[in-house]
Amino acid sequence: RLAARQVVSDTASVNRPSCLLLERLGFHKTAEALASLRSIAEGTPIEFLGSTYVLPCEKWSALHNK
Repeated sequence: RLAARQVVSDTASVNRPSCLLLERLGFHKTAEALASLRSIAEGTPIEFLGSTYVLPCEKWSALHNK
C-alpha cells in the first residue's frame, strides 16, 4: 500500500519520450514552468521549460493491485 496521496514526477517538456512514458503509466500533466537546475561556469543559470506530472494514489493502487 502506498502511504501517500500522490506520486509526482518532473521532466523537461522537450523530453517527449519521458512525457509519453509518464502518460502511459497513468500520470497527468498538472503544471509547466520555467526551471533551472544548475549554472554554467560564468554563473548564468541553465533554464528550461519543465513539466510536472501527478499520479493519484488511487491510480497507483489500481495499477499495482491487479
